[in-house]
Amino acid sequence: MAKNIKKITLTFIATFLFCCNDSFAQNGIVETIYFKTNSHTIYKNYKVVLDKLAAKCASDTFGFLRILAYTDKAGSEDFNDNLSKQRAYEVYNYLDSHVKFDTSKVYIEWLGKSGEDVLYDLHFPGAHIQQRCVDVLVTFRKKEAIKKTK
Repeated sequence: MAKNIKKITLTFIATFLFCCNDSFAQNGIVETIYFKTNSHTIYKNYKVVLDKLAAKCASDTFGFLRILAYTDKAGSEDFNDNLSKQRAYEVYNYLDSHVKFDTSKVYIEWLGKSGEDVLYDLHFPGAHIQQRCVDVLVTFRKKEAIKKTK
C-alpha cells in the first residue's frame, strides 16, 4: 500500500509540475510502443518510431520526456512491476543510445499491475493503463522560453 501511495504522490507531483511549468508548450508528441506478453524487447517496427522521437529529443526546443510503462493484469504484482520497469528502461536506453539529451528532463514511471484507475487519471489523455505497452510523451519548450534562456 505504501508503494502505491508513493507512486500516486510522485505521479501527481510530476504531472502538476509538467502542466504548470511556463517553459513548456501545450504541444507534444505521444507514441505508444507495444510489447508481446512477458517481453520487454522492442521490435523493429517500433524502433523506427523511437528513432523519430530520438531526433525530436535532440531538438533545441526539447522540453521534457515522459516514459510510462504498463503491463496487463496477468501475473503477480512483483513480476509485473519488474516487467514494466524493464520496458520503461528498454525504451529510455534505446533513446539515450541514439541521441544525447538533457537527462534531467526525463520522467520514467512503471506501473506494473498496481497501476489502477486512480493512477490512470493522473496521466496524459490517451494513456494505456493495464496494457502491454509504454507511452512516450515528448514535449517542447515555447520559442519565447528559449529566447529567455539565451
